[in-house]
Formats: sequence, C-alpha cells, structure tokens
Amino acid sequence: MSTWVSAFYLDDCTTVAYTTANLIPLKHYEVLEAVMKFTIFGIRVSFLFLLLLVLTGPAWAATVSVTCTGSGTPLQAAVNTAAEGDTINVSGSCSECVKVTNIDQLTIQGTGGATLTSCGGGPGYPTLLLQNSHLFRLQNMTVNGSSGSDAILVNLADGTVEGCTVQGAEGNGINVQNNSSLAVNGSMVQNNGFSGSGSGTFGSGINVNKLSSVTMYGSIVQGNGTSGINVSNFSALALQASTVQNNTGNGVNISNSSLANLFGDNPNTPSVFEIDEIAGNGGTGIFVSGLSNLGGGGAHLIHHNAFRGIQVGNSNAQLGGQSRTQPAEIHDNGFQGVFFVSSTGNLGNYVKVYQNNLNPPVPLPPSPGGILCGVCANGGSSIFLNETEISGNTGHGLFASLNSLTSGRSLTITGNTGDGVHMETASGGNFQPPVTTPTPGTPTNISGNTGNSANCADSFSWIAGDTTGFAKPIKCTVLK
Repeated sequence: MSTWVSAFYLDDCTTVAYTTANLIPLKHYEVLEAVMKFTIFGIRVSFLFLLLLVLTGPAWAATVSVTCTGSGTPLQAAVNTAAEGDTINVSGSCSECVKVTNIDQLTIQGTGGATLTSCGGGPGYPTLLLQNSHLFRLQNMTVNGSSGSDAILVNLADGTVEGCTVQGAEGNGINVQNNSSLAVNGSMVQNNGFSGSGSGTFGSGINVNKLSSVTMYGSIVQGNGTSGINVSNFSALALQASTVQNNTGNGVNISNSSLANLFGDNPNTPSVFEIDEIAGNGGTGIFVSGLSNLGGGGAHLIHHNAFRGIQVGNSNAQLGGQSRTQPAEIHDNGFQGVFFVSSTGNLGNYVKVYQNNLNPPVPLPPSPGGILCGVCANGGSSIFLNETEISGNTGHGLFASLNSLTSGRSLTITGNTGDGVHMETASGGNFQPPVTTPTPGTPTNISGNTGNSANCADSFSWIAGDTTGFAKPIKCTVLK
C-alpha cells in the first residue's frame, strides 16, 4: 500500500505534515513544486503544492481500446476491468455516466474527436466522477454535461485534465472538492452553470471547494454561469497563461480563507509570453473576500468587466507586473479599477490602473463605496503602491476614506477627472522618494488631473513625506 502525504509551510520554516489515503504517493515520482507566498496582515504564509508525476507505470499496465456508438456503457465496462496504470483509448460518442473509483494512474485518452455525454441521470450523476483515485489523466475528450449535475466531479482524488472541452452542465463544469487536486492544462471549460430552461444560473465553470486545489495552464474558462472560477473554504488556485472571460458573474471568486495566485511569464520558456487575462465578465474581474488572499506577478490583463476590476474585502491582495515595459494592466472596467475595504494590499512593481468607471451602476452605491476612483481604499484599509500608474480614470485617481492609509513611491497619477489624490474621513497618505539602487525608481508625478493634485476633504485627513512630484496647489495638511 502506498504512503500519501500533504504539507503546509508556515513562516517558511515550520512544516505541518500529515498522512492521508487521499494525497501524494511516495513511489515512482518526480516532485514538482509551486510555492505561492503571501503576506496576510503581517504574517508570511507559504502554500506548497506537491504534484507527483509517475515516471514509469507498473510493469503490468495495459492499453485497451473502446469504440462508442452512443448506446450501452462500453467505457464504464472498460473502467470496471482496468488495473492501476492502464490506458483506455476512446473513439466515437459515448453516452453514459462514468465512475472512476479506487483506481490509481488510470488514463482515459480520446482519439478522433471522442465525446462523453451525460447519461442524463440528474442530480448526483455527473458525466464523469473521479473518486478515491489518484494520478488520473483525462486527455483529448469533449465532456458534455446535462441538467442537474456537474460535468466532471473530483472527490477525494487527484489528476489531470488535458486538451479537453468541458461544457453544457447545469451544475459546475468541473467540481473539485473534499481535499482533492486537479491540473487543468490546455483545456476549455465553457457554457456551464445554466438552467436548461434558461431561467437561472446554478454553477460555475470550475468550482474548487473544501481544502482542494486547482492549477491551470494554457486554459480558457468562458461563458459560464455563477462565476468563471469559484475558490472557497480553504482552497487554492494557481493560474498561468490562462483566460477567464465572458462569464455571467465574477471572473474569479475567492472566499472563505482561500487563495489564488496569478503566475507570470516563465523565464525558462522565453519563446512563449505567458499572461493571465480576466475580461468581459458580468460581475467583478477578481473578487476576494473572507480572509482570503490574491497574489501574483506578471503582465496580466484585467479589463472590460462589468463591475470592478478587482475587489478585496476583509482580505489581502499582492499584485505586481512583469517589468516596466510589461506591467499588469487593470483598465476599462465598468466601475472602480481596484477597490479595497477593510483590507491590506500591495500594488507594486509595475501596475497600471487606467480608464475605469466606464459604466458605473445607476444609482451609485452609498458613499464611500460609490465614489468614482481608480484605486480606492476604504474601511480601515492599508495599501502600498510602488511604480504604479493611475491615469485617465473617471473620478479620483487614488482615494482613501474611513481611517484608511495609503503609502507609495514612484507614482504616476495623471489625467483623472477628479483629484489626483483624495483623502477623507481621517485617512492619510505617506509618499516616499523613489529608490536609488539597484535600479533608480521613477520620480513621482501627480499632475494634470481635473481636480487638485491632492485634496483632503476634512481636517482629520493628511498627506506626508515627499511631495516633490505633486503639482500645486496641494489642498491638504502636509505632515513633515
């Protein structure tokens, strides 16, 4: 019997490990690590994904072929007789609900446009169920869902979906739950989560729940119902070179002590420019709430979402760009570009926030949540900005209210229709000179805004530090 382990790393030095029958085997393996690091209210946390790839299958592994004709259950029959390490090659159109349970290292591989379509059993009958199985692989298949259930359900299991299209489920396209993990590579997850009658939305493109994790590379999640990707209840998402677009609700929803990381360009693959794009969703591009965390660095694009670009509530967000010439860009969203409430965050190292508030809601939410601004900090938030550009937004460039604190250096805040920097209700901004080493920072430039370069709306608000780059007049108390 294989031994399985899981590990979390706290403060980069203390390891908490436990064994379980549902995680990583310690035989025939190569370890692939993806570490996601965050700072949560001053506490450094590292989350370690351990993905073990089998180098050689068991000596007894077999390959069998199945041809589906739309009737019967030939694929399930092949799964029922499969052993560890087997490969099932599938052709034709299979109309059945397939259960893979208690089988490790099984591969189901489509050929010639093979499809797997739900048996139509309703709730509790996903098209493909993966349970208590490990290192499963699904390749080159179209998986069609139906009413009342998920297309793919992963429960107490792990595996990879590669080169697949997952679509048409009334529930979730892919549902990963209960201490499970899944890699989704080069795949399309689309048009899930809608009622067959067209009367409502019920699921997401990908749902990650209850201590589970999903890593995505080179995949597209589009046209789904509740959210493109939903991550909740101590779960994790790693996104690289992927697109989340045109979903009815939020693009990516992160809640209940969960985390997501947007990985940047991989220097080991210089011929491929790898970014994540979150665009055209009906809600907020990335919504973070409930002591959750968003992190990442890269030339990511978050744009043309109907509501906010990013919203962070009672959580933490750390986002940066790839370089000066390849910044992360948050632009052309219907409402505010980045909105913090009772949260901490860092928009540092090459982030551009521009041309937001294109189509704000009518009527606007109550102030301060309804204030038009590019980057907004409310409700005791604390954010730091470095090499950040906030330009061309309708409303204020940088806004802070309700005892919030903003700090920054090397800022460009220009061309906004309100104040460049606006502080109110006992909030403040501390501005620092640019760094001089190892690479000199950009001098701060806060000018060319329709309102004032800096405006404090009450006597309890202030700015401090280096105001060299502020155009005059400055309508704030400047603390030395």
